[in-house]
Amino acid sequence: MRRYPPFDDDVQITPLRIPRPPRGTWWVLGVIGAVIVLLLVVGPLISIGSELLWFQGLGLREVYTTRLGLQLWLFFGSLVVAFLYVILNVLVALRFRVSSVLRTIGIRRRFLRTPAGLIGIVAAAVIALIVSAGAVGEWQQLLLFLDGSPTGRTEPVFNTDLGFYLFTLPFLHSLLGWALGLGFMTVLLVAALYAWRDTDFELRLPNRGIAHVSLLLAIVALIVAAGAFVGRYDLLYSHNAYVWGAGYTDINARIPIAYISTGLGILLALALVANATFRRLWLPVVALAVWIVFGILSAVYAEAVQRFVVSPQEFTREAPYISRELSGTRQAFNLENVATSQYAGSAKLTSQDIQDDQTTIDNLRLWDAAQLQETYPQLQAIRTYYTLNNIDLDRYTINGRYQQLELSARELDVTKLPTQAQGFVNQNLTYTHGYGVVASPVRTVVGEGLPALVAQD
Repeated sequence: MRRYPPFDDDVQITPLRIPRPPRGTWWVLGVIGAVIVLLLVVGPLISIGSELLWFQGLGLREVYTTRLGLQLWLFFGSLVVAFLYVILNVLVALRFRVSSVLRTIGIRRRFLRTPAGLIGIVAAAVIALIVSAGAVGEWQQLLLFLDGSPTGRTEPVFNTDLGFYLFTLPFLHSLLGWALGLGFMTVLLVAALYAWRDTDFELRLPNRGIAHVSLLLAIVALIVAAGAFVGRYDLLYSHNAYVWGAGYTDINARIPIAYISTGLGILLALALVANATFRRLWLPVVALAVWIVFGILSAVYAEAVQRFVVSPQEFTREAPYISRELSGTRQAFNLENVATSQYAGSAKLTSQDIQDDQTTIDNLRLWDAAQLQETYPQLQAIRTYYTLNNIDLDRYTINGRYQQLELSARELDVTKLPTQAQGFVNQNLTYTHGYGVVASPVRTVVGEGLPALVAQD
């Protein structure tokens, strides 16, 4: 009976010797690492110090220290949570990578000292740093969430207090986005560890690896489902139709779609758990396919409802939601108690009334701003690189008379400079500002119906 190494006593096995790095390598690597750490630490410290001095000079030191405290709390808190989540999954993956046959015959590998172990630990630290750095920018959402309070007013769609939309919903979006990024990167890392066979990669994962990755994907599916459920609240901010906020299509199509999408996400998560337990890959594949197809069909359905149900009689369909929008606007501007009065306008206007109020009559605006915006550049652009962007209204005393004028500033548009002139000196030192203003009375014409310019050239 033929025997094979490492159990063949007749075969002499040469131990593997790992070559030592050249002398001084560790010193060079240490210097490079110290420089990188200094660059990563000194820059933020300088920024923090300068901003602290700035806020302190404005008497707002507490504002900045509150912001800084929240950012530090978010960074280190999310760093710890993310690293623990990733490293626990890495340790499980590294342990399951060891063959059950090796464990049966008593071979215990110190998997943390293997290349896969070292790479897994470093990758876990990098992922934790990435997601924690992203969490720092969400300090305002966290502050609103911590200090928010109910407003005492509810919206008519979900009957939810408005404080939820002001203080809680932004934080939930940030939290779900953070969790989705962490979960997705963890899945990729764990799948890569299972696929790595020390010398190459195999797309076929071991059974334990399939179960582990399936459970992690189930968590990701639940996060996506939660995002779909929370996302229905965003429809109250939308402008998908005739009104701002939730309209006919949102109420009757998109909100039910959000509920169904949430249910399909939960169904996918359950299918992934079943695959981890019973090795039925077709379950999550079918569930994912149904979810994707539903997402495509739901977008088509919502567009069809808008185009074929709402648009032909838009005002009738949207009337209840227009009423809600008007009511919400009145509440927002505290106009709920304003009394409405009707004026018949039965008074007769006489020539004497006009003469008595000649100043008002002389300032009635006859020139359309849109027409002037086309006329002014033709008459007063002067140079090709000048432009008159908009028309403003103002009042001046001219020759003792109070007059209303339409005017536009002659501004510089550097994009209209010739290509050869668009250099650093011209754009930053020579062509730096516009030149003058064009103005004319609101009701006076000259010549062939042109504005009577009182400020020009």
